[in-house]
Amino acid sequence: MKLKLVLASLFAVAAAAASTATFAQQSALAPAGNDWPYTTGNLGNQGYTALTQINKSNVKNLNAAWVVHTSAEPVTAPVPGPGDNDTAQQTIPIVVDGVMYLDTAAGGVIALDAATGAVKWKWMPSVAANGFGPNSQHRGVSVGEGKVFTTAAGNRVVALNKDTGQIVWAVQPTATGGATLGTIAKVRTTYYDGLVYQGTNDSSRGSVFALHASDGSMAWYFFSAYPHGTVFTDVNGNTFDAGDTFTTKVTPNDTPNNCYLTAGATAWQHPAIDPELGLLYQAFGNVRSCTNSQNGSGRPGDNLFGSSVVALDLKTGAYKWHFQAVRHDIWDMDNALTPALADLTIGGQVKKVLFYGSKSGFQFTLDRTNGKPALPIEYRAVPGDIRNLPALTQPIPPQGAFMPQCVALQNLGSDIPGLQERMVPHCNG
Repeated sequence: MKLKLVLASLFAVAAAAASTATFAQQSALAPAGNDWPYTTGNLGNQGYTALTQINKSNVKNLNAAWVVHTSAEPVTAPVPGPGDNDTAQQTIPIVVDGVMYLDTAAGGVIALDAATGAVKWKWMPSVAANGFGPNSQHRGVSVGEGKVFTTAAGNRVVALNKDTGQIVWAVQPTATGGATLGTIAKVRTTYYDGLVYQGTNDSSRGSVFALHASDGSMAWYFFSAYPHGTVFTDVNGNTFDAGDTFTTKVTPNDTPNNCYLTAGATAWQHPAIDPELGLLYQAFGNVRSCTNSQNGSGRPGDNLFGSSVVALDLKTGAYKWHFQAVRHDIWDMDNALTPALADLTIGGQVKKVLFYGSKSGFQFTLDRTNGKPALPIEYRAVPGDIRNLPALTQPIPPQGAFMPQCVALQNLGSDIPGLQERMVPHCNG
């Protein structure tokens, strides 16, 4: 309850003054102002505000401004009644032009007056009314071109009128030939400059894609894994076949496998965006295919683009560069956090950097123009179980990890929670 009260007061103060500039004019690094237009504050995922009325000296004095039970029924009630037992709330509200927009735990979207908490409208999809129902787990909405963008059941992306909550369009995006892009549900939508960016989750093969905000039509898509013969060239001139990191034969008599089709490697979270460079940075999760996430014996190679951050052209989705935090991941050590952008002075020069972390406990600082290390990264020899065809080296920052390494190594069985069951790539066990 205390968290709710603090958030309510913070947004009430943020909405007190009228916004004089639209959030679309923000750069990647400009902190949020009177509005909070993205769940992470700005396109660079920095989480900062330029407001100063609330500070360290007076934050202890905050009191409740208002409380709203977002999932309460009926939908048409001016002030929703008591709350319910829905528990899938993973969203952070956004505020645009003094209006707060957020997902409800039940899978709808609600718009509130950010200063008073008054309900402006509430949308809850139903099979009877819309032909489809809600997703039960969301991580945020986005706003642009007079619309609120969210997701719904059936792998749908939905645009709502930001003033009324009425559906403008609802689409089920697919790749060429109707191929699935993955499960469209949890990942936050991101609007910028005419496009809505969306990642997938819990999928056999993950992706990130862009839709035209005007009508929901496909602009581009990029998969997290590819078959043999898919050649990329990065901005540094390096050429490689991404499929060969999955389809290499285990023995000379083997036929190439198709592990990329069930690779997993989903987005889980929204990307970072740098409008000045024209780049989008998407982190993809760990590989789960052939046979599972902790058995790599059937998928030799680094398994790109699992446990990686990939830079793509904002408008076309063209590949620019990537960095893999964990090669041939068999430890579920993927990155479940959004990349963050900053401009830092390193060695007397201002560098455009991207911070990229993973469950391994390392934070990598990359030059976001080309993916090269902005701070040193070493590829060190690591121990491994040869039955899992492990990578012989892994990237490690010389400064070490931001958390203790190998606190415990104890096999507790698959059904017993507790200490880690598997050796991580940098654990000398």
